[in-house]
Amino acid sequence: MPAAAASLAYINARTQLSQDLDILYATVSGGIRMKRRVNNKKINVFHLLEERALSTETANRSFLVTPPEIPKDYTEETIKNLKTTEYTYRETYDLVLKYATYLKQERGVVRNDIVALDCTNKPLFVFAWFALWCLGARPAFINTSLRGEGLLHCIKLSECKLLLLDAQLQDALTPELSKQLESLGVTATILDDQLETRVRSIQGRRPTDEEIGNPDQQDMALLIFTSGTTVSLHLP
Repeated sequence: MPAAAASLAYINARTQLSQDLDILYATVSGGIRMKRRVNNKKINVFHLLEERALSTETANRSFLVTPPEIPKDYTEETIKNLKTTEYTYRETYDLVLKYATYLKQERGVVRNDIVALDCTNKPLFVFAWFALWCLGARPAFINTSLRGEGLLHCIKLSECKLLLLDAQLQDALTPELSKQLESLGVTATILDDQLETRVRSIQGRRPTDEEIGNPDQQDMALLIFTSGTTVSLHLP
């Protein structure tokens, strides 16, 4: 037995067979899970969040954890008192429904709409992202460093009618860009603290399954505009 084990270990080291088997297992099991979701009409990733949020086993597990923002004039004592921000599956789900309700009732977002999302790395980005999927809409992630013609170019390519802009990036919305967006029929909404407070006070309502829709595996889930999509006329 020791000789056989050593031989198998040698073969595995030379061929990486165990890694291939792991990849094969992940591929097959993932395909089975995907097929099951297609059959159950639950392919939208929002449904996965919903399942975890409504399950007593997973509802209170951490879904999103963000590090504290470190002030510029920090001290060692300040660092010790900083805390991370954590959201469970249930807390995230409830906030997603609130943002979805706001986007539907006040911004008219419906299934298959494309909505540009220009937001820094923060919980709000995730809430807005899943809220759009909750409505059956498609987010278009905009590179946060874009300004002027580069930003306008991506908004045009996305064919969106609504731009959700992080308040930290509000300088991108110049008077000139505002006029250009207006001519395109694009409305810009600033995601500031005041709006966040108002949305959190809303009674969230889950859209019906018909409103969410049942996308196919080949349907577009989202657009991502990277630094490579700012000059040439092509989709990411």
